Amino acid sequence: MADDNQFLKYSRYALGEIVLVVIGILIALQINDWNEARLAKIEEKRILSNLHQEFEKNRVLLDSCISDNQKAFYSMKKIMELIARDQTGGNHEQVSEFNFDQMLFYCFEHQNFFPSQHSLNELIQSGKMQYLKNDRLKSMLYQWSSALDNSNENFAGVDQKVEYEILPYLTKKYPLKDMDQYGPLAWKEGSRLSSDKTVILKELEFENLIDDNMYRLNDFLLSLNELSELINEILEESSRYD
Repeated sequence: MADDNQFLKYSRYALGEIVLVVIGILIALQINDWNEARLAKIEEKRILSNLHQEFEKNRVLLDSCISDNQKAFYSMKKIMELIARDQTGGNHEQVSEFNFDQMLFYCFEHQNFFPSQHSLNELIQSGKMQYLKNDRLKSMLYQWSSALDNSNENFAGVDQKVEYEILPYLTKKYPLKDMDQYGPLAWKEGSRLSSDKTVILKELEFENLIDDNMYRLNDFLLSLNELSELINEILEESSRYD
């Protein structure tokens, strides 16, 4: 019986030790989980802050891009109103109401959108997207990449139209130097070669070129507006964290 009591005491002591060890492990695991959750929350806040700042800058860039392309669109619209207004030759008087060289220059000053992508690319490439608990925000970030690809594709259509069709046409019909007075070359005087600038306003080919370019530019502007809506939503969601 003495031996039995000794074994019972030892068993109770051993069991107590095991319970204490298990409790210690559970507490350590709980502390570790709490610490990891705390660090994850800190990382999430850092990511959201970086994204928010980046898309704030992108909104400014996009607003400027939309404004420039709208100017090009409305310049083309004004030129379309001048085409064949007076088939008897009265275009000279109509054109004199505007700075036609400047208007024509702005028609083809299309600007592509080049957003900052550093924070977003780092987030995707590092695999830290998991830190974002906002599923709506994650979905919009993936939409952003797709919408940006669509925007770039639409811009390429506009750019190719100008480079491979409109400029070759104007090279034979219009003094480009007169237009380039309003660009980076900033010529102090226009072309010294005489030319009738109203000829292009009487040609179906020019009208078709402008019409098609407006169609393409309109698609590009629509894609930019889609990006603008996404930016506003991303900014709203990225500002939501505890």
